[in-house]
Parts: sequence; structure tokens; C-alpha cells
Amino acid sequence: MIVCLFLPQARDCHGHEENAFQSGFAALIIPVAVIGLLPLLWRVSPYVRQFIPELSLLLAVISMVWLVVGIPVAVMLVVGYVRRWFRGETLTAVSSATCVASFIVLYPIAMMFGKMLPAGAVTWFAACAETLGLLLWSWSASTRPNADEPWSSRPGDTP
Repeated sequence: MIVCLFLPQARDCHGHEENAFQSGFAALIIPVAVIGLLPLLWRVSPYVRQFIPELSLLLAVISMVWLVVGIPVAVMLVVGYVRRWFRGETLTAVSSATCVASFIVLYPIAMMFGKMLPAGAVTWFAACAETLGLLLWSWSASTRPNADEPWSSRPGDTP
């Protein structure tokens, strides 16, 4: 996803090719690229596990409300957090997957006003692959017993 920031994403109505920074799509692509690093950061850094769940929930709620159609999903995420249906890794994974899914919906809509170039298509397909990975992470986190407990309290796990 980071490489896609510097490649020409779209051709505008005047025939100019623009990369993500010139067209303004960098504001959508950079958070998706950072979200793609969360599973790795979750495994590597115990410090990240302290603040990432709430930040990913906030980002998911903002992106779902921005989509307007996703407001029920945002409500479900907040209710799930308040009622403690999911916390920690599960919350991070589900929130991240909804953020990237909103990118998958918004990106082609934003590209309607220009012609999408091959790098734009690669960006969209990379987001689809990232969503699949995040959904698998969500499933793994939700089916793992004691997924949201600290590492030191899990039997057989090492940090």
C-alpha cells in the first residue's frame, strides 16, 4: 500500500495523471496502510496493546459514520465495546476490518470522477487482500480462548 502512494492512481478530466498525494487519496490510503501493520505490531509490542483497541474503535466509528450507511455498524461496534462483547485484540481486529472495508466502498466512488489507472486498481485489490487478512485475524482472535488476557497469564504462551 505504501508503494501505491507514489504511483499514478488516476487520470483527471484534463488528462493529467495524479499520484495519491496530488489527487488527495493519500488521506484514505495512509490509514489503510497503517492498519495493515496492526497485526504485526500487536504481536511484537506489548506497549501497543495498551492503546490500540480504543484508537482502532474510534477510527472505525469515524469511518462508518462518514459512510452514513455504516452508522448501524458503528453503533454495533460501540455497543459491543460498552457491553464487553469484545475487547483487546478482537476489538482491534474487528474495528480494523471495518475501516478497510469502508475504504473498499469509498475508493471506487471517489474514482468515478476520473479514470482509474492500473496502480489505482492495485491499491484497491491490496485493500481487498488486507480486509481478508484482517477478517481472518478477527476470526482467530474471537475463537482463541483467553485472547484478551495479558501474555503473562496465558498458559503455554510466551511473549
